[in-house]
Amino acid sequence: MSGIVNEAEIKYIANPDYVLREIVGEYMLIPTGRLSMTTNGVITISESAAYLWKKMDEEKTITELCDLLLLEYDIDRETAIADVKEMVDSMCDVAAVSRIYP
Repeated sequence: MSGIVNEAEIKYIANPDYVLREIVGEYMLIPTGRLSMTTNGVITISESAAYLWKKMDEEKTITELCDLLLLEYDIDRETAIADVKEMVDSMCDVAAVSRIYP
């Protein structure tokens, strides 16, 4: 086993300790339970990030998330890939999303 992970095989899943709320047209991830004691405040996210976060109630790959974004928004695949990668990276940084390695 080489230890090299194929990025396309990594899956992502939303952290159930966050809840998504829309307040006056703004989307926010709000920590709950123990997470609320260790996390500073809410996370404001875009409409497209909220859409994808909801879709990550089950494990999804970058490709699957891009396909979902392309179905919902009028953007090209390159833009979708870049946007999805940036979104999952930033959400992983704050533990709103987890990476699941193969």
